[in-house]
Amino acid sequence: HCVRGYDVNTFAGSRQDPMARPTSVPHLWQISPHLYKFRGPGFFPNFCMVLADSGRALLVDCGLFQEKFLDESIELMKSRLGLKSIDVMIPTHMHGDHFLQGPHIRKTYGTKHWAIDKMGPVCEHPEWFDYCAPIQAYGQMFEGKPIESVKFDRLFKHGESFEWEGFKFTIDWMPGQTEFALAVQGM
Repeated sequence: HCVRGYDVNTFAGSRQDPMARPTSVPHLWQISPHLYKFRGPGFFPNFCMVLADSGRALLVDCGLFQEKFLDESIELMKSRLGLKSIDVMIPTHMHGDHFLQGPHIRKTYGTKHWAIDKMGPVCEHPEWFDYCAPIQAYGQMFEGKPIESVKFDRLFKHGESFEWEGFKFTIDWMPGQTEFALAVQGM
């Protein structure tokens, strides 16, 4: 009943992660020297950020918060943490709540979208499939229109690696909550 390191019957985000520490950016917590996430009381968005020494960022997931909150947080990250750009966003799986802000960060910050090849068709054309929680199920609007899909700039094969800002990452297929999911491993 404590397999994950916390009591599943009294689930609380604050109990999941005793390592992260708050930063000077509200709701942004630092997990390690380069890894950050949003969290707070009753606030569990899907967002992790690797912030390189150069100020460039790579996001893993970007969803479940308002764009205004994201933009205000990014401005604070720029002034307080040295953020310069958001190069890439990699959603961990095909459920829309993990990349709802994808269209916004693409247009506003020039962020590229990368994923594992198995996610490409179900995120780019969710109307072709009968799966739960595609992006259009969330009713998110962008530029006055409902978001119905997200296209990727790069798709990885299982086990494929890439280097970014001195870090080496590997993308692995990791089915679980859905067949269309990935794990990002980095050093």
